[in-house]
Amino acid sequence: MSWTAGFPDGVQVAVTFPLFGEFVTRMDAGPERGPSATLTHNVWLPEDPQFEANASVNFPAFTDGVRAVKDGEVTRLGATAITAHYTPGHTPGATTWTWQSCEGARCLNMVYVDSLTAVANDTFRYTGGTSQPSIVENFRASVRKVAALPCDVVISTHPSASGMDDKVARRTKGGLAPGATGDPFVDAGACKALAEASTKGLDARVAAESKR
Repeated sequence: MSWTAGFPDGVQVAVTFPLFGEFVTRMDAGPERGPSATLTHNVWLPEDPQFEANASVNFPAFTDGVRAVKDGEVTRLGATAITAHYTPGHTPGATTWTWQSCEGARCLNMVYVDSLTAVANDTFRYTGGTSQPSIVENFRASVRKVAALPCDVVISTHPSASGMDDKVARRTKGGLAPGATGDPFVDAGACKALAEASTKGLDARVAAESKR
């Protein structure tokens, strides 16, 4: 086992985390407009900030073995317990996942943070409009939730969001083993830093929407 993820040797994860975050769970939708509608019927929801951008994207409908994961629910993969945290914003169903990776008596808190980037098509308004309410406060609540998580190693949807490429380069240059003293990936302030950057991006989006 290595510090890169913390899953047991020989265990294969068949579901990508972005898929879970963006399409499988929703905070406020009933089953007819939540994961069942999206995954089993290939339906895109107009209240999704990514709706127009992904309108031409098609993926196979799932009919078996699909269910919504509840906020705070713990899913077990072997001996690893993975907790779901709803963090809607970039998409209505964005979900952050946490687990512990242990070697010997030492455990690190791993956090996969779903996208907290306030990016959408030009017609969508996070601040709301005639047909959609504002989701800014829900987005800010998601950012605060991520900032408050126990966090030793952060994994982001896009490497640039958490400086992953730079961390890899620094670890390689220093000849450091994963999890060793000085490993740049081990940073108790990483989730807070990502949250601060997300807040700045959301503030900029809200300011831009106020001008149009």
